[in-house]
Amino acid sequence: MFEIFRDTNKKYRFRLMEKDRVIAVSEGYEEKASVVAAINDAREVAATAWIKDKSVAIAG
Repeated sequence: MFEIFRDTNKKYRFRLMEKDRVIAVSEGYEEKASVVAAINDAREVAATAWIKDKSVAIAG
């Protein structure tokens, strides 16, 4: 489920929830229509998005 909320700076954000657990939080948006568009974009690309692992340490 996506939840739309306003942060302490009055910007619109969304959280992606799984039951009572927060999966992701968006950046802030000035307009509600922009956060709704961001949710639609996330829904469209998430199902087929590649996973890029950038956690691998570089030997030094």
